[in-house]
Amino acid sequence: LLKKKLLGWPFAYIFEKFFFLKIDIFLYVGVLVPRYETSIFISKLLNIIYKNNFKKIFEFGYGSGIMSLFLISCDTMYLNGIDCDLNSLLIANKNLYNLKKKNCFFYYNNWNIFYCYNEKFDVIFSNPPYVSYKSFVILKNYLVPFESKKSLFSDENGLYCIFFIITNSYYMLSNNGFLIIEHSYRHSYFIQMKFKRCGYKIIKTYFDEKYLNRITIGYKY
Repeated sequence: LLKKKLLGWPFAYIFEKFFFLKIDIFLYVGVLVPRYETSIFISKLLNIIYKNNFKKIFEFGYGSGIMSLFLISCDTMYLNGIDCDLNSLLIANKNLYNLKKKNCFFYYNNWNIFYCYNEKFDVIFSNPPYVSYKSFVILKNYLVPFESKKSLFSDENGLYCIFFIITNSYYMLSNNGFLIIEHSYRHSYFIQMKFKRCGYKIIKTYFDEKYLNRITIGYKY
């Protein structure tokens, strides 16, 4: 353990555990460690769910599964999640098993292959890859060398996955449903424009703790 710490390993990966949102989760190298922004994201998500009494929720890119697991731990909802990383599938299902809940299902699949076009959801949310490959050299986060590059980086200057989710989520949402996405503060204008072009209404962007644009929400009317 000491050798790993001296080599720069974060504690979450050394002990393969992390306490977040009052839940103990397992983590392995390659699966994203939840950030502070996740708690901000969750507060916006819960506000929408409780205000509208939504029950059918979908997550793109669940990682450790922490956000979906927190939702089912505090209320009765039906959740589905999809991720294209096999490590995430294993970790999320292990965390789900430990929570002893049966109303959440994590799937492993490429985002380009949708298995649920015939099913409609009240809320779709995602913290997708949104870092451009050009930014890799200037990232100073000590977690980055240990995390999955699939979960961090995206083509088209970090916008490819986000645009893909915005476009396809529209067909998966029920009327009066919401899409919630975390993104880079540099992307907020382009993301709002994409929401509008895809038909979403009442589009709003919210700050993170540093007053940077971080979360955008669109409403399907």
